[in-house]
Amino acid sequence: MKTILIPTDFTADSLSILKNALNSEQDEKVNIILGYGIRLSWSISDLLFHSTKSIIKELEDEEFIEAKEIILNKYRSKINSLRIEFFHGFNQNAFNSFIEGNQIDYSVIPECDDVMDFKHKQGFDIVPFIKKSSLYTETVSYKKEYATATQGSSLFKLLTS
Repeated sequence: MKTILIPTDFTADSLSILKNALNSEQDEKVNIILGYGIRLSWSISDLLFHSTKSIIKELEDEEFIEAKEIILNKYRSKINSLRIEFFHGFNQNAFNSFIEGNQIDYSVIPECDDVMDFKHKQGFDIVPFIKKSSLYTETVSYKKEYATATQGSSLFKLLTS
């Protein structure tokens, strides 16, 4: 079973990358990792009370959760698992260890750089690390056009088409 790394910024838009990846997959089930780079604080109290669940809760908004559920329902036959993983490293060797530790087979990334918007003050883009890695990488077109609440019906069309 393949494991695919998809970078995310926790916007519903970024899930269009996931949708494209699933559309290109054959009938084989896949494991999906939504990857997000986040720097850890140097504060001892922050490190003691660091909680991945609380950070995910802070980053996920209703639109992202809804879009993720739509994709999970539509592609149930292709998705074995979907999880969120944070990359905390500072260099390529740390990222290569992240790839190895998560047994990632390949990645699907947006074709344009600097299209993701990182909500968390310590968040960063993992795409440069992906590009420098030895991972097989597919690029897909990606536009930020469905992120506003006023375009909710457009988001629904994007994800359900």
